Amino acid sequence: MRKGTVVSLKSCNKIFYFLKLNRVLLILTLCFILGFLIGIFTADKYEAVNNFNSTVFENFIANRSDRSFWQIAVKSFFNSMLFILLEFACGTSALGVVFVPLCVGARGFLYGGTAALLYSEHLLKGIAFHTVLILPAAVIFIFGFLLAARESFDFSLMLARLTLPQTMPMNISFQFKSYCIKYIAVLIIIVFSAVIDAILCGNFLTVFSL
Repeated sequence: MRKGTVVSLKSCNKIFYFLKLNRVLLILTLCFILGFLIGIFTADKYEAVNNFNSTVFENFIANRSDRSFWQIAVKSFFNSMLFILLEFACGTSALGVVFVPLCVGARGFLYGGTAALLYSEHLLKGIAFHTVLILPAAVIFIFGFLLAARESFDFSLMLARLTLPQTMPMNISFQFKSYCIKYIAVLIIIVFSAVIDAILCGNFLTVFSL
């Protein structure tokens, strides 16, 4: 076998191993993308969805207009925490293996609907608004959000396995402590996202006013 072929096979094996190691995160990312696409393609087709997207965007503007840096940061943080806490709660139940992906898809749906609203109604100005004021903080939040979703799914899956008759009883207190510690790390990412949101909106919201 030629040397180049051996190197290629080793690279493929590393890729497959990485995908296998992160398969839950990959599946949740696909759920988010699916929700995002559904949000985009249903925004103009259903009046109820369009009205909902408009309300979400109006609240986004209202929570950041004429506000101080700290007011925007705190409001952004607590808005983000709604979905994080929902994921945390889902992870403490065996049913979380179903509800965590749904939660991820719902968040993707909200982002997709907002993007579609901006692009369709405000064209280039909407694209600029989304790119500068929404996307940077959103990317950071989504990263933390998906990591939290993975931890919730894994913990929920462990609880679901404990309900099977052939599974041996176990003390899950250590696993739950680890679960909580990982969520504390996620909170740091959410705080960073809120700070970026406050910096951008506090300085450029009036520049990109729609």
